[in-house]
Amino acid sequence: MKRDGPAKLHAALSAPARVSLLKLLRESQEPVGVVELAQACRLHPNTVRFHLDALARAGLVAAEARSSGARGRPRVLYRALQVPSDPGSGYALLASLLAAGWGAAGQGNRRETAEHAGRAAAQRLLAPPDPDRQRPSVTEPVSGSGAEAGAAGSPPSRPPGFGHLLDLLVELGFAPHLLPAARPTSVQVGDQLHLQLHACPFVEVASEHPDVVCALHLGLLRGAVEQLGVPATVEDLHPFIEPGVCLARMTRLHKPTRGRRR
Repeated sequence: MKRDGPAKLHAALSAPARVSLLKLLRESQEPVGVVELAQACRLHPNTVRFHLDALARAGLVAAEARSSGARGRPRVLYRALQVPSDPGSGYALLASLLAAGWGAAGQGNRRETAEHAGRAAAQRLLAPPDPDRQRPSVTEPVSGSGAEAGAAGSPPSRPPGFGHLLDLLVELGFAPHLLPAARPTSVQVGDQLHLQLHACPFVEVASEHPDVVCALHLGLLRGAVEQLGVPATVEDLHPFIEPGVCLARMTRLHKPTRGRRR
């Protein structure tokens, strides 16, 4: 996967209004016009066009012109696109074969085994290359990565302590979007958080073997939260709650799950 691909997806989904528009398009069976989207989101049509252009540049939506038979310009409608995984070097095929064999080998505890493998992967990914090199504190803001607040009246897209976790998920190709479950004005201890994953590096494999791949990703999330000292716990992971979107439920804690802030 190209390095700028995940970052482009994350930037496109950094505005709550764009997430809402994408959700409406994914739920619709037919392409939708700007006027209808503006009414549903209570936004000005020009604002909707601006957000749709950003989603289109990221490859999340597509526009099509449809003539009504009358004079004038054809009507422009929008539809959601499936975010593809990168088939580049054959890893998707390899993952599919491994997941199928792994799933058939241990019916009883294959999910636990997959989650354990995900935790181990997080440890390897986040291990410092140099013992003398320290990782920056997760409570520090990450500049240039969408750490700023969302639209007016919306909570920040990155509560303190979550920046490095989101950066990791961007790098891995998950296109994450974090938001409070109940939309409070600020995120407090004990609040439920929803981590939406708008892309999956192995979406085709996950569709065939969700018990293995999704458990692996759950372990990866839980392991990353522990390794980075994120002040939250990952309760569960719900695959494909809507087309192209998985949801991890998290609970905000007062202190990190582990005191490993390098």
